[in-house]
Amino acid sequence: MKTTKLLIKLSLLILFIVSCGQQEFATPKATDSSSTAPLLYDSTYLCTGYTHIKPPVDILFLWDNSSSQYFVTPETKLALNNTINYVSSKFDYHILMAPLIAPESADPRYLIAASEDNLGTTAKAMLIPQSEAQNRINFAPAGGSVEAGAQRAIDIINQNRSNGIFRQSSHTIVVVMSNGDDNSYIGTYSSTYARELHIQSKTDALISLRDNTLRANQLRFISLVSFTACATGFAANYVYREISKRLYQSKPLYADRPTDQDGKTLPDSYNICTTDFNYLFDGINNSITDVLLKHVYNYWPIGQSSEANFDPGTIEVSKKVNGNVVQTIPSNAIDGFTYVGHQTNQNTRTEPTAGEPYTGYMIKLNGSAQATYPECIVVKTQRPASYYGYIQLHSKPLLTTMKVYINDQFIQQSTTNGWSYIGYYANKNIKIKSPNEPNIAGIPAENYTGYFLQMHGNAIYTNGADIKVIYDPAPTN
Repeated sequence: MKTTKLLIKLSLLILFIVSCGQQEFATPKATDSSSTAPLLYDSTYLCTGYTHIKPPVDILFLWDNSSSQYFVTPETKLALNNTINYVSSKFDYHILMAPLIAPESADPRYLIAASEDNLGTTAKAMLIPQSEAQNRINFAPAGGSVEAGAQRAIDIINQNRSNGIFRQSSHTIVVVMSNGDDNSYIGTYSSTYARELHIQSKTDALISLRDNTLRANQLRFISLVSFTACATGFAANYVYREISKRLYQSKPLYADRPTDQDGKTLPDSYNICTTDFNYLFDGINNSITDVLLKHVYNYWPIGQSSEANFDPGTIEVSKKVNGNVVQTIPSNAIDGFTYVGHQTNQNTRTEPTAGEPYTGYMIKLNGSAQATYPECIVVKTQRPASYYGYIQLHSKPLLTTMKVYINDQFIQQSTTNGWSYIGYYANKNIKIKSPNEPNIAGIPAENYTGYFLQMHGNAIYTNGADIKVIYDPAPTN
């Protein structure tokens, strides 16, 4: 009896151990996890341009040709050449040379110009090569004792406006070289009062010429004169120096007042007794600002690629100045951008002229979105999304145990909006063209080997997706 009971207990224990072993040592579940590549973005940062224009500078040199003049020497000829060379390297220049005192017969004028553009017939008749300038300043001495340098400058400028020598909106500079002084105010008597009236009258006439006639950026009256009676025939100068100072100190109507001579007792005057006028333009150069002709753009490239490797619906555009965003440009046809696709030799700018053609994919900038120097445009694009219609498994699954998750969302088995098992493939492209074209392979291909699920409807996934499949591997035969 005891033996029988013992056998029953041993049988039950063996059965328990066997049943536990079957459960404990069953094939474990498999988990296949993967993720798709994130969306990629491209950004281009391009800036507007400009055209550097040499500023227009019109110079009138009035050379002393009085009977006592001493200035046409090898030194002054060299200084003249140095001055012309300096001006020609910096500016769009017209340099007109004439005698200070009008001769009784011929009144010669000699013109050196950067180009003949917009010069009239009478101006072109005065043109000489730059190399001949120093040989043309030996003006014949004038007779008489009256010197009217201020009025002479005004007259010559007015006589040479219509022929294009003295231009509007230019920097106009008169240089008077004299060892005497303007004494044309002297009538039957000479007085300090008469001299003052003369100085102010000529200064006012020059200001009117600057602001009303020439609308000039500046008009300077530079006097190279004797500050003292430093040599025989030299007279201490007053009138020219005062005109130089007063004109300099007056503010132009169309520009800021120059400041390069501030601090000098006699601005724009140089002592011919001690000064080498090679340095005549050192100060004036600082007062002439280079002209930057700003370009205006209404078309803009999208990247530098010849391929449309972006999604047009994702374009983002912003405008920057000095690295800071000053405008986020929306997508619209009024004051925003519109995508115009691939263009061939499309002019990108409207000002100062149409130009800078570009071939490639572009946007059009409309209204206030147009770009002007020094603005920069940033175009951000998203590369086209990839679509995935298959999931790779590393083992053959037991379908009744399948659990599929995409971005932690459970996906059911369904040929409408879920998954179906399609078996083993040695080389399967898991990408499709789009959810609307699931039977067309996507490019570039992503090929894998294994067992595959096919996704349907809204179970088709895209970039940045996390995929997890939990299942029991199917028993092997």
